[in-house]
Amino acid sequence: MRGIIINIRNGEIIKDSQNVLISMLEKLLSKSGVEEKKRILTEEYGMIMTTQLEGRLQTMCNLSENILEEGIERGIKQGIEQGIEQGIEQGMILGSFEILAELVDKSILSLEKAGEQLKDKKEEFIRWYQEQR
Repeated sequence: MRGIIINIRNGEIIKDSQNVLISMLEKLLSKSGVEEKKRILTEEYGMIMTTQLEGRLQTMCNLSENILEEGIERGIKQGIEQGIEQGIEQGMILGSFEILAELVDKSILSLEKAGEQLKDKKEEFIRWYQEQR
């Protein structure tokens, strides 16, 4: 068994490939609609548009749209998951800020000592505390 890798360019403004097969594949896999692709196959490549060829072209276009939709859905899901994780982390930080602020308010800890408890968030805590109080 042998395999071939073909690099299909997807830019909006590209010069047609000198290789007819690659040029045709790039146009078929472009964002153009079905009617535009049928016109290209007929006019530029002299293909006769049979019912069978139209059906296969429609199937290919539907497949690429489904792949795009699936990619978008995955991206949205991943974005939501990352947003939830960041929200939880920020909530935990804010909760820590509020607990330490109460200790400062009750003079149990100095503002400086409370900030030191948060290590890399020390400056952020001090700014937050000064804005809140």
